[in-house]
Amino acid sequence: MKWITLLIGVMLVIAYGIPRVSKDIDLFIKATQKNTEKLLKALKEAGIGTASLTTAKEISDHEITVFKDYLRVDILTKVKGLDFEKAYQSRDFLEMDGLLIPALNYQDLLKSKKSAGRPRDLEDIKELEKVKKILEANKSL
Repeated sequence: MKWITLLIGVMLVIAYGIPRVSKDIDLFIKATQKNTEKLLKALKEAGIGTASLTTAKEISDHEITVFKDYLRVDILTKVKGLDFEKAYQSRDFLEMDGLLIPALNYQDLLKSKKSAGRPRDLEDIKELEKVKKILEANKSL
């Protein structure tokens, strides 16, 4: 079962090398009926019990749906500053435990953080840019 989604948020910041603690997983999804049905089924199969309290239509109709369970999962159908289709076309993949996870690319992550504009997001931008400079400097060695 495949659904169309992108990893965003703090988990992605961590994957880019910034030491942070996350209480949740944020997923940016293509908000079609078929896609949200597949995602909802996958959440239920993963043991996210609160997923049984909503419908695919309710997820599609809201900008954010939060599942608070043993694992908090935030499903976003809109992200300020981003168009899902464009972000999906330019996505990156992260390898985690042998799985390839589709994720926002670095530039879109920065764009989403800038658009959110919260103090923590602005701090993330500074840290991400530091890591990028270090990686670029190491490439020239």
